[in-house]
Amino acid sequence: MNKSTTTTKPADGAQSAITNTITCHAELTDTFSGEANYSWVTRRQFTISRDASVASIIRRAKSELGLTGVRCVRSDLGDMIELRPCGSCTVAFITFDY
Repeated sequence: MNKSTTTTKPADGAQSAITNTITCHAELTDTFSGEANYSWVTRRQFTISRDASVASIIRRAKSELGLTGVRCVRSDLGDMIELRPCGSCTVAFITFDY
């Protein structure tokens, strides 16, 4: 018997397979009266596994923003995570593209 396999290619611009990663956007900015001020901002983008824990996502975002080793107060806002570094008038936001 002759076994043959048929493969189909997706149309141009279509995704060939579902990716197992998510894109995360992290930004760090100053605060004024406790609110994000954006007089300066540092933005970073990175990809991480869909299976990654919240702690590993936060660890990676803190590393990207230069906050490794800095204690933060975390607030989970549903579609984003807010980090407020202790002893600093700054705030960081982590958002996701699924």
